Amino acid sequence: MFRSRLLHRLLPIATLLLAVAWTNLAAAERSPYTMDTDPLRKGLKSLEAGRLQEARAHFEEAVAHGHQVPRALFGLGRIADLEGRYAEAETYYRRALESGGDQAEVRARLGLVLLRAGRDREAAAEFDAALGAEPKLWEAHYGRARLLLAQQLWDEADKELARGKGRQGVSEGEDLYHHGLALLQSGRGDLPAAELSALRALHLNPGDPQYGALVGEIYERGGSPALAIDAFEQALDSPGMTPTAPMLSGLGGLYRKVGRYDEARDSYLRAVAIDSTYTPALRDLADLLRAAKRYEQAARTYLRCAMLDPGDVGAHLGVAACCLELRNYAQAAASAAAALALAPERPDAKFLYVRAALRGDDEARAAAAAMMAEMATRPSAFAWAVDDYTALADWLAGQKRYDDAAAALARAAALDPTDASVPFQTGIVALRRGDAVAASDHFRAAIALTPDAPAFHLNLGIALYQSSLFDEAIPSFRRTLELNPDLTVGRLLLAQTLASRDDVAGAEAEYRRVLVAEPQNAKAQRGLGFCLLRRADYAGAAASYRAATEADPDNADGWAGLGSAELGRERLDAAEAAYGRARRLDPDNAMLKKGAAILDQARNQASGR
Repeated sequence: MFRSRLLHRLLPIATLLLAVAWTNLAAAERSPYTMDTDPLRKGLKSLEAGRLQEARAHFEEAVAHGHQVPRALFGLGRIADLEGRYAEAETYYRRALESGGDQAEVRARLGLVLLRAGRDREAAAEFDAALGAEPKLWEAHYGRARLLLAQQLWDEADKELARGKGRQGVSEGEDLYHHGLALLQSGRGDLPAAELSALRALHLNPGDPQYGALVGEIYERGGSPALAIDAFEQALDSPGMTPTAPMLSGLGGLYRKVGRYDEARDSYLRAVAIDSTYTPALRDLADLLRAAKRYEQAARTYLRCAMLDPGDVGAHLGVAACCLELRNYAQAAASAAAALALAPERPDAKFLYVRAALRGDDEARAAAAAMMAEMATRPSAFAWAVDDYTALADWLAGQKRYDDAAAALARAAALDPTDASVPFQTGIVALRRGDAVAASDHFRAAIALTPDAPAFHLNLGIALYQSSLFDEAIPSFRRTLELNPDLTVGRLLLAQTLASRDDVAGAEAEYRRVLVAEPQNAKAQRGLGFCLLRRADYAGAAASYRAATEADPDNADGWAGLGSAELGRERLDAAEAAYGRARRLDPDNAMLKKGAAILDQARNQASGR
């Protein structure tokens, strides 16, 4: 293994140059520019000096004014290539070809971009076309060598790479030669030689993330992955080197490989600070944040990636996965659906969509249940969790598909018999089915597994109340409030149950506790009004019921109660008006019917009938 002192013997970093043999299609054009004002010439100089933003502005000016358009488009493609924007580079290269750019050079560069994207067949066609136009073009031979290396055709690849021997500097493609040679030597098992070649490529051009990645792979195979970081850091510290987003992103990847996560994060952040639209660094940063369980930050970073590249399936899935952890199910389902729209057959997209949508609205849950059933018919690397089956069971029970819900819960129980959510959800299904006695047994089983879950005690109380076991329901509701004193629904149910046991004073006290925290709570106002009616405090009852109708004007109980309170105060017209509102909302309301009958009797008595 070569030590870090050997790094100083490597070739110095060459300046990135643009060397293109163009067919001079525009030689006869009349140019409005001088040597000093020509934007193409200025762009080439800026590119040669590594001032990419400046070069971009010059090339864009040339395109905008129709000046040397093919060459300017190629320049924009090279900038995108150097910045790691390979999809954008492909677009510019294709536009350069359409505009009459040099077929050989542009096709070779296009082929290399396609090669990075794993589109080997398309890349091969471009290399063949380039060599058909210019048989000695080195970039195309390098591309062919890469394809042969991928097929482990070492000898054939060696012949192609031999055409790059003796080249000097990045402008002549020396970095490509050493990179290809390192791949060949690594494939043949000669790691010391591969290490030296890979380091030469890295030092010549640290901006290409392939080179740093290869150095890392070689050192990792040799058992010393940290040495790759030393090599990368020395390359970045070389005189005249200006770090770019791809360089820092590549370094971040090496830090992450050896578990130096804080340095990886800082390197990704530096990359994003240089170029806030460089999606590889953003994706890597998001992955790192997700691994650290910083889901909110990770979700925002994935979302930024998706906004920059709406076709990035992985970014949409990253948002979905993080939002699932954050219990933001609507956003998780929306992001997973966006991924599915781009890749309808991706199992991971289906899996995340089902998990999120099962916890969404009824329409989404129906689609998720159907997709989950379809996925069950084929092998999958993804396994459903207990809470997926309980969420499915909840939806099925809502559709009155109780047997299917029971089957889903049986699958959940098979996964983890000690998970209290299974008997709890089984109890919910029993309640929906109308079997409160069975529901009570299931809720007790859930409490035995997890004694301090407020929801378990609350629902046990509901089941006991529905079974008219009020004396048993009251302790369940009290235990609920011991565990969560702020659970309003628990206090309302306790008050209702106390009232059912004729403990009017106890019920009134609980309703008043709710109103201290929530003065506009209509249910508590109606409950308090009922208690005051029972105590014949008609003025107090009228005030409570009136407050209830103001908070919830569409509830018939409030108006019927107000009518009864006014009736108790012998304000017959006010009572009739309140009963009239109740009748319009619910003509079958029990309190309305009873009160209206008493009102009729009172009017008859008043008229002497």
